Amino acid sequence: MEISTNALTVEQQLAVIVKDSAARRKIAFVTAAAATIMALAVIIALIVLVPRANSTLRVAEGTLQQAQTAIAALEAAAADLEKADIPAMAKRIESLAGEAEETLTAVAGGVETALADVERALQVLEGVDLEGLNGSIESLSAILEPLSRLFGKR
Repeated sequence: MEISTNALTVEQQLAVIVKDSAARRKIAFVTAAAATIMALAVIIALIVLVPRANSTLRVAEGTLQQAQTAIAALEAAAADLEKADIPAMAKRIESLAGEAEETLTAVAGGVETALADVERALQVLEGVDLEGLNGSIESLSAILEPLSRLFGKR
């Protein structure tokens, strides 16, 4: 009987092994499916993200080049400022400001003189008797008319 007990035990063991194999197959299938899904997700992510990352890197590279150009310009300006004689420039600007003030004062005086002359001219024109002037012109014309006939003009 020992043989049949061992046979049952072997049969039981085989049943356990079959069940275990089926469970392992299911686990292997699930693992393979999960790995496939992960691989597809990685491939899709690479297809989508790589072009975007590439364009982002190009933009970043352009920005970096612009920043380098700006830094070079700032360094050149700083070097120029270090070479500049600021006190002499300040004195020259002060001198130019003084000259400009003198010029503006002279121009203002000339404008005032011109305005005064215009005002005097207007006063003289206001004092002119236009009716009397018209009368004098008519009288002169009357006197010159016989003279012009005498000389054959007209």
